[in-house]
Amino acid sequence: QLQQQQQQPNKKISPLLVRPSSNVTCAEQLFGLGTNSFFSMEAVTRFLNSLKSTDRQLVYEFVILLDHDEDVAAKAAVATWLLAQNPQFRPLLTELQAVERLVRATVQHPRSAELQSAACGTLKLLCVGPHEGAAETKRRLTFELDAIGVATTALRGHANDAEVQREALGLLRALASSAPRGARLVLDAGGVALCLESLKSHLSDEAVGEAVCGVLKALRCAPKGTAAAANQGGSSALAVVEAVVTTRLQDECETGLKFCEDLLALPSSSGGDVASRTASQTILGLITIFLEGKGVQGRGIRLIPAISQRLRRFSGHLRIQTLGCQIFIQLTTGGMAQEEAAARIAKTDCLTRVCQAMRDLPCNMHLQQLGLEVLLNVVKVNNEHKTAGFKAGGIAVTITAMRSYSKNIKIQELGINCLLHLSDTVGRSANCAKLGGLDLVVSALARHMKQGRVAELALMLLCMFCDDSRLRQHVLVSGALASARPLCRSSHSRA
Repeated sequence: QLQQQQQQPNKKISPLLVRPSSNVTCAEQLFGLGTNSFFSMEAVTRFLNSLKSTDRQLVYEFVILLDHDEDVAAKAAVATWLLAQNPQFRPLLTELQAVERLVRATVQHPRSAELQSAACGTLKLLCVGPHEGAAETKRRLTFELDAIGVATTALRGHANDAEVQREALGLLRALASSAPRGARLVLDAGGVALCLESLKSHLSDEAVGEAVCGVLKALRCAPKGTAAAANQGGSSALAVVEAVVTTRLQDECETGLKFCEDLLALPSSSGGDVASRTASQTILGLITIFLEGKGVQGRGIRLIPAISQRLRRFSGHLRIQTLGCQIFIQLTTGGMAQEEAAARIAKTDCLTRVCQAMRDLPCNMHLQQLGLEVLLNVVKVNNEHKTAGFKAGGIAVTITAMRSYSKNIKIQELGINCLLHLSDTVGRSANCAKLGGLDLVVSALARHMKQGRVAELALMLLCMFCDDSRLRQHVLVSGALASARPLCRSSHSRA
């Protein structure tokens, strides 16, 4: 029956029909144990897909093969991983002690890349929801079965295998996500250094890059929970632990930014533009994660010229342009070095790159909002930055964004604020009015009069326009007076 299934893939055969009459189990026959027939993994996959959660004995036959020698255990690990893809099998696999058997198999056969990747992938699936018992499995893997050690050993032992790296990193992420104690254990095991080494070895592999970013994001919760526990316990020891972990994370962020700086200085990847684009996307994603650490803006400012070069090289690529804008926002928001970062951005061609991205990708609302935030954070600092923003085409892209997303309050508020800083001279105000900015501001005032700071910022801009006699007449004709009159009798004091 199995041979017929292999020859006729579309033919469905009930699992009850494949049980051999001899003492050889179905799983052993599939893997060629005790028989002369060996079936391909395609046939095994089709057979596993035909199983149901009620086929407890058939699932158990695959699980117990994890205790065999390396070749058989590797195939059994792959079969277990295939079963775990279906959430209905996960409670059954946990009940049949697949977790303990997988951990034991990884320790006994550390050289098998196939087994290591399949085992890590299965353990990851068994400790994440939504099936029952996932939280308990995650706790046992973290504190009893040393799954973190399993993952780190796999990362070190198979540094050149992208699949092992991806699955092992996925397991670390699952154990650290929303689990401060687990995240601290990953930190103690050298998780950050292993992530960076993995990325360096597989810089052009997008899946590995996403897995690395996932682990690093999960580690941000490491300091959480300790202060609350300290307050409940009446001891300051745990509060000290929180401070120590926070300081360690800050040091790791500094090291990570230095690592990203070194990578950005490397020549393009050997895989051509696609590989280099993938590498750039991963590196920029890492920078956004590391910049969330406290006191690391100084190191991040040094990356601005290299980031500008990547934005210029991959203009029109949404993900890279979005990440670049996010980095500029992080550098110019809060912190002691935000003015220095704004000055560095204004002196390079970063504003030109941001405005070009807004022109290239006008249909992406998120990018438009990010671009306006970058523009505002830079031009509001001083007059030199305003000039740089105007020369980069800031007024035109702002007006285009406001016109395209007239119903979005955030974009309207950011746009009016940008125009308020960019149109600080008569010539620039006239340019703004010529491009339709004044009419858009009046329209936004009428539409969003009682929402956010739209009314306040719009009236400030209109007052500035009225300093010029010709623009004053334009303001009167535009109907701004009719929109402003009701605000005089409203509770909106600033407006």
